[in-house]
Amino acid sequence: MVVRVIVLAALAVMFFYMFYNMAARNFYSDLPAHIRSAISEEQSSYSLVYPFLAISWNLGKEVGVAVFVTLIEITTIVLSERFLKALMPDTKPEATFVLALLLNFEIGLYMPFIHPHYMQGLSAGNGWHNCTYLAMRLVGIGAIWGYLRFVGYLKSRNQKLDWVIFTVCTIVCAAIKPSFVVIFGPAVVIMCVYDLKKEGKQTVKRSLALGVAFVIVLGVLVYQYTVLFVEDTSSGIGIGFMSVWRRAHFFVPIAWLQSYAFPILVFTFCWGFQKGDRNMRLSLLVFFIALFIYLFIHETGYRKYHGNFGWGLKFGVYYLFITSIVLFCKSRCKLARLITVQNPAAASAMGANAREQAVAETKSLCEGDGEEGAARKLTLADRWRGPTEDDGEGGVIFKEEPSLVGGWRGVVVWAVLLYHVGSGIGNLINIFNGNGYG
Repeated sequence: MVVRVIVLAALAVMFFYMFYNMAARNFYSDLPAHIRSAISEEQSSYSLVYPFLAISWNLGKEVGVAVFVTLIEITTIVLSERFLKALMPDTKPEATFVLALLLNFEIGLYMPFIHPHYMQGLSAGNGWHNCTYLAMRLVGIGAIWGYLRFVGYLKSRNQKLDWVIFTVCTIVCAAIKPSFVVIFGPAVVIMCVYDLKKEGKQTVKRSLALGVAFVIVLGVLVYQYTVLFVEDTSSGIGIGFMSVWRRAHFFVPIAWLQSYAFPILVFTFCWGFQKGDRNMRLSLLVFFIALFIYLFIHETGYRKYHGNFGWGLKFGVYYLFITSIVLFCKSRCKLARLITVQNPAAASAMGANAREQAVAETKSLCEGDGEEGAARKLTLADRWRGPTEDDGEGGVIFKEEPSLVGGWRGVVVWAVLLYHVGSGIGNLINIFNGNGYG
């Protein structure tokens, strides 16, 4: 706990320094423009973040704004850790904390010999230059967590409260930045249709409850559309294949490899492990809907090349990285997941207590200890092995399934994840040197 507090405090100081200099125009970012919109006499009603920016500015100018945005960033790290812990309940808290830190520094792979930019033309779950995105991402995690609890995927103590959390977070997200709801809404609808087909009428009530939330959200989206494209007649919505992306990167498929290298590797090596998992399906739906939108839809007018339809994709990447981390960590424990008993008589001879202890120890090593557990699995199996299947005597058989990402595959996946994180740290250094965020 002490180490965690010290790390978060150190990060808070670093982020405060960065956001202060962004607000003071010493580091290039979108923050001064958002502040200007928030405190102008004709205050923009585009985002729910603006009133909080105005209050922060009035209380402490650049210092107040830096404190506000730093709180968003640190809270996102903490919430991401708790979300990872909910998705991997048997993982040690120290591990989920480290994973949350890695998650909040990843960006696309920086390859200056191919593409000389950290952010431009790439998709990353982190975007420190835009406070509305940071706020949207924070509340969006809450909305997804509430949804997964409400539908019973994650442990829930009060389903009605989970619905309230899901609904409030989704509405607030729409009011902050509509990008999240535009990708999350269709994904939830598709999930509801899938549930109805698979589970039948018992899901109708749940689907209607989710629908009520999105009916409310629809009103917020209509308001946002009015502000962005009716009151501001200089912009509209256009359709064109990669018309914005091609200007930002010389070859978009390479941008995909740079941006999604870690998820691509994880899903390549681990696809069969949790195929059909609800969280995995939802994250893939959110990601591909966001990718489709950014590929085919753009703004017209002076904001065309701002890439504003890409904010949803940034969140989709962040959520996809969360799912990829979960899938990767769980798949490393596939070896020796269970002990199966082929012959009741042999099981009795082995001794019930010994058998239960073997099962408990195997699960503990597998689910909680990561690399150490994977390394010790054979010792444990040898300790409790009864007659083998080959000797014709039946008995206790250890179901030893090869780890899908063991050996060189695991090394490659970890290396690529750290490359993503190293690129993010390099981008922060670039920002601190006054070279912009791109």
